[in-house]
Amino acid sequence: MNVAVSLTDYQRCAAMITAKECRESAEVCLALARKIKELGTRAALLEFAYDFRTVAKLLEHEERKLMARAPTPIRGECTCR
Repeated sequence: MNVAVSLTDYQRCAAMITAKECRESAEVCLALARKIKELGTRAALLEFAYDFRTVAKLLEHEERKLMARAPTPIRGECTCR
């Protein structure tokens, strides 16, 4: 059940999940997978964890791009507004 995620998919999301939240969700899935004995359920949880990590990487990449494009303050300009 590999979920294909494109940037437009997550950009449409009104909730705007963060990379940190995706990584935390992946860890929850992994912890549950370790406890589950049923192989089908364990496999599904592992796939969810993989997908959450994939989305986290996409979000981090987009965050880095946004930070690189952010205007830097002019020397002497107050940024405390």
